[in-house]
Amino acid sequence: MVIALDKHQKPLGFITERRARKFFERHDAVMYRQFPMIVILKKVDASTIPNLPQYRIKVDPGSQVDGIAIVNDETHEFMYGMQIKHRGYQVKQNLATRRTNRRNRRNRETLYRRCKFDAGTFKQDNNHKIAPSILSVIGNTEHWITLLCKWINITSASIEAVRFDTQLMDNPNISGEEYQH
Repeated sequence: MVIALDKHQKPLGFITERRARKFFERHDAVMYRQFPMIVILKKVDASTIPNLPQYRIKVDPGSQVDGIAIVNDETHEFMYGMQIKHRGYQVKQNLATRRTNRRNRRNRETLYRRCKFDAGTFKQDNNHKIAPSILSVIGNTEHWITLLCKWINITSASIEAVRFDTQLMDNPNISGEEYQH
């Protein structure tokens, strides 16, 4: 599916790849973005269309990858999906490399120079410290959700926040003290 915008870059909804090709052949559409594929329909105005479809965005957070699905709110039809691969491990490795380089430089050049700040964590507010790798994951997911809300007429959101009890999945009959151990 291709995301369609009107001539004022307001969200219209989704069109098929075939229909987008037809618009391109008639020179009624231009490419706005390649990933995700977004086209601007030059002769359509969203303010003249009475009932634009409304969509729901569904987010499935994971440890390695976040899944995002966009579903038609009335028909519950799946319209668009994407995966966001996290860079948390890469951010952690980059910070560790930077920290060792600083320590090496500090020990080599000046013996009296102290650390300027705690490089291991950044402060979100006064009470809580959030690791930069987690901030990267949160920021990346939030960025993509914001962009999709700008391009698609999203009226509601669902986030799957589930914890799996692997012990109970392996042995469904376990209970009581045995379960606690």
